[in-house]
Amino acid sequence: MESPQLRYRQPLLQRDYKDCRNFARKVIPQILETVDRKRPLPHLRSHCTPEIVEIVDRKATARAKALAQLAQRSKAASQAQPPLRLMRLHMRARTLSATETQEVVSAERNLPPGYQPAIRPGQHKSSCTEGVQVPNLLLEICGTFRESGRVRAFAAAAHRYNSQWRLTTFNFV
Repeated sequence: MESPQLRYRQPLLQRDYKDCRNFARKVIPQILETVDRKRPLPHLRSHCTPEIVEIVDRKATARAKALAQLAQRSKAASQAQPPLRLMRLHMRARTLSATETQEVVSAERNLPPGYQPAIRPGQHKSSCTEGVQVPNLLLEICGTFRESGRVRAFAAAAHRYNSQWRLTTFNFV
């Protein structure tokens, strides 16, 4: 069994790095917008597991309650609060081992209806990767965001299986 240090030293192709970066830059702001209640919760279903949608919903509800209480205490606080703003984003990616790939496959099969990636009219499922062998990847994401003048952190993990990304772990720290 290889050590964790060697797992992350595997070279990835440039397009895989770009794919990881594009996914993280797309889904993390969507999560922050959902917590701000600027984006509806069902928009996350094609990129996240049900557990993450529940975590984001709890955070959004707690934030809305806190802002409502703050607005009741003072008139100055009743002005619009600044939105959550992504500050830093760090990523680390590697290819999945065979056992990890089997775990991802079984998790994808157990997703409830409505959590499959959305395919829009005219869009093909694997239009950019036809005829190309795409490795299954694990992406670890961490970063910071600004919330009401404070800097907060988050950590996440995502898998790419059959050219489809899914955020499988997310935690507000």
